[in-house]
Amino acid sequence: MSHNEKRIEEEILEIIERNINREQLSNSQDNKPTANNFSEELQKELRRLSNLDESNIKKYKEIHPEQSIDDVANILSKRIKGDWENKLITYYAMLLAFTHDSQLNVSFNAQSSAGKTYITTTIADLFPEEHRKEFWRASPTALIYKEGEIDELTGATIIDLTRTILIFYEVPDPTLQKMLRSVLSHDSWENKSLTTNKDKKGANRAQEVIIRGYPSTIFCSAGLILDEQEATRAILLSPEVTEAKLAASVHLSAKRSSGNSSFNNELALDSEIIELKGRIADIVYAEIEDIEVPNIDSIEKRFIAMVGQLKPRHSRDIDHLIKLIKGIALHNLWHRHDGNKVTASQADIDQAFMLWEKVAASQDQNLPPMLLSFYQEVLLPTYKEKMADPDFMEAMEHGAIGLSRDELMVANQKIKGLPLNWDYYRQQMQPQLIASGLIDVRKPAMGDKRNMHVFPLKVS
Repeated sequence: MSHNEKRIEEEILEIIERNINREQLSNSQDNKPTANNFSEELQKELRRLSNLDESNIKKYKEIHPEQSIDDVANILSKRIKGDWENKLITYYAMLLAFTHDSQLNVSFNAQSSAGKTYITTTIADLFPEEHRKEFWRASPTALIYKEGEIDELTGATIIDLTRTILIFYEVPDPTLQKMLRSVLSHDSWENKSLTTNKDKKGANRAQEVIIRGYPSTIFCSAGLILDEQEATRAILLSPEVTEAKLAASVHLSAKRSSGNSSFNNELALDSEIIELKGRIADIVYAEIEDIEVPNIDSIEKRFIAMVGQLKPRHSRDIDHLIKLIKGIALHNLWHRHDGNKVTASQADIDQAFMLWEKVAASQDQNLPPMLLSFYQEVLLPTYKEKMADPDFMEAMEHGAIGLSRDELMVANQKIKGLPLNWDYYRQQMQPQLIASGLIDVRKPAMGDKRNMHVFPLKVS
């Protein structure tokens, strides 16, 4: 018997002993024997050990060569133009659904037609359909009735979200988001709640609902107003709206819609896309419970140096960063396997920091990136430009006047090349900028006082 075979046999014996002890404990508590659970866990562990057998690892290394985040981005770019950090974070978030408790939540927030749904659906299509739950609007009870199964022993409704990618293509009812808070923050493996339903006679009755497991969750919404509790539980993303990205997207869309079957077939049969799907399937089958991240103290110091002054949300941000490290390592799991575990490399850590730096500023402000971009690239430079004008300098230094609606609309058209939808700005953008402490809105002290002016609070 080889050393590797002996090690596997020893691990199997440990699993058997652990489950026998568990069954004895269960029987001593007058519960039913756990033979079925034992069988399922044993089969799962046998599959995992087989997949991580040294000979299989060598085979998978040849099938799935090591890839950097740029390699992954280049493959995804065949279907998604631009959006480097958006497509990578979304991909790794979905991949992490297949760990025990390292799942990520992503919230895409941007105006209509920006591409948030396209990015999400395109990446989701790479993953096995049976592991995806997708909703195009949902009420709180829709999730329960569509996905829930009644437990015959307890009568509770069980919603199993283990190894699941949960996608909402429109922001669900806020009540549903509140219901999912404990799931998104991994408070407990089983989250219990009570809902009220009517029985056959029309009387109200309480129904116990148990949400089991941790999904990777993707929210897509045109809304920008975010409750802080939801904002800190997810990585906030917005699709790029640059001229280069839009031109590339239009070109791809035109070719895809032209009826040119050779182009569509070429896209569907692309060898790198097919290999990526196969890689994902093998990662899913490997059933990796967790990835070890070394040098945590060093990562912590590096993170603190990046963010500067610490805020309450940074405890969740560093958790998101560490999970990105795990996602990058999981993509290359056969190249990160060492004995009985998968361990992230320094390259994984460095690449995760590179990715996080792209979105860190917007996370720090609790803002979707497109909103921070508007503030930094349109609102603030326009205010400074006006303040430099001798005709307005003194009044602006004393806070007497700011930017008017017309000035903002003209500036956005000039800088972004796009018209500013004022209703969308007033209802969605402005309230979140105020909540983040970046602007104040009030009547000017001089000139036309009928319209409100916008005043940046951090001009230096």
